Amino acid sequence: SRDGTSSKKGLLVYSELITSGQLEDLGVKHAAYNVYTSLICNGGGISYTYNGHTYSFNAYQVGLYDIIFSRLSSRGIDVNAILINDLSNSTLTYPGARGGGATLYAFNASDEEGVNMLAAVSSFLANRYSGASGHGKVSNWIIGNEVNERTVYNYTPYMGVDEYAKLYADVIRVCYNSMCAVNSTTRVYVSLDNRWNMNKSDKSFYDVKDMMDAFNSYMCSEGNINWHVGYHPYNYPLTEAKAWSWGRYDSLVSGSPSSAIISMRNIHVLTDYLSQPSYLDNNGSVRHVILSEMGYRSEE
Repeated sequence: SRDGTSSKKGLLVYSELITSGQLEDLGVKHAAYNVYTSLICNGGGISYTYNGHTYSFNAYQVGLYDIIFSRLSSRGIDVNAILINDLSNSTLTYPGARGGGATLYAFNASDEEGVNMLAAVSSFLANRYSGASGHGKVSNWIIGNEVNERTVYNYTPYMGVDEYAKLYADVIRVCYNSMCAVNSTTRVYVSLDNRWNMNKSDKSFYDVKDMMDAFNSYMCSEGNINWHVGYHPYNYPLTEAKAWSWGRYDSLVSGSPSSAIISMRNIHVLTDYLSQPSYLDNNGSVRHVILSEMGYRSEE
């Protein structure tokens, strides 16, 4: 817990839920909320100057985030905001991904214009939701959604895992530097799904283990920063409601570091892996892990 909250309970919330009283009834103390670039970057009304350039953000949408984050914060709920890019054609979008027909797109940290805009958006959000300006407090910023899923949630043309991990590492560094410059207490997280080490030839996604190894190696070579992990430990298969169930999927969801899947049943595989000396943060500590998305099927 970031701020001494009394419960581990968390939900991906929506605006109506915040005013219904259900969060209090459930004892929820952690909330995740999506922040879409298309909503804040289209339209104007709020000017923000960063690195000598002035950017305009949608005042109506930012005002809605103000209400949501301030209400959550006033209830003692720790806020985790997920910054995701749904803009097909934008300076914010990796040039090779523009014009694609995906759901979400890779951020652009590959050219000066993209870096400046990504840094400006990150700086604006971290500053506004630092808890110091009356707009609420976001403790954790998660950059992207399940970014090892290349074709749907972090679209780019296919490339090798090293190149892909470098692209995302550059994005994380831009967001980290700009966010921590205006709010030193914020934490920046990478977002990964449950496909740890499947070793399939499917080019639509990268195994988390392969991508994280390449990401960490490149990040350390360029100067380590205190990035953290937002993991989605869904059961395997997704229709399996019992995380503790042992059966025909034993070989895929195991206690081995080379397990194909990491779910709640074997989440220690991830934390053990992050405990390796090569993965420690600048303080010599194991990086923080939050379970930023998961769910269970209730039909069976």
